Amino acid sequence: MGLAFAGMLMASCADSPTAVADYQVVPMPLEITAASQGSFLLKSGETICYTAGNEKMKKNAEFLAAFIKEQTGIALKVAEGDGEEGIVLRLGLEADSPEAYRLKVDDRKVEISAPSEAGVFYGIQTLRKSVSVHEGAGAVELPAASDRNGGNQRLAALQLPWYDARCGPPHVQHG
Repeated sequence: MGLAFAGMLMASCADSPTAVADYQVVPMPLEITAASQGSFLLKSGETICYTAGNEKMKKNAEFLAAFIKEQTGIALKVAEGDGEEGIVLRLGLEADSPEAYRLKVDDRKVEISAPSEAGVFYGIQTLRKSVSVHEGAGAVELPAASDRNGGNQRLAALQLPWYDARCGPPHVQHG
């Protein structure tokens, strides 16, 4: 009896499974560079940092946190500031298009940088597509990589239909 109880206790304390993100999303980023080692473990309690005093960036951060919570059950915090760990949404990337972005993942952080709030939003789209449909995951492993989009994300998002079973028939997603 005691051994059976110990087995049940161990099973109930087991961690939820860890899902692995997939960067092969549509539309494909302009460039994806895999790092040789490391990954970021997205888990409850991590913080999404955004540019202080910027309401659009705050909305971007809140959107990402809500999506991750809904799709995975992972609860993220949102905070102003320029973090060096967790998920960092940053303005200041120099690019030809305001909708360009760079998504960089290492073992300490996921950084989405862009010249504008719209570019950050499109970087968020790539990240959310990478981690979507991992319901019940205790964590999501994001392999270390760098991906860059030259700003064609909006055009692709307007042209590509996507299907979400909660919304009924396929429709066009407008970024």
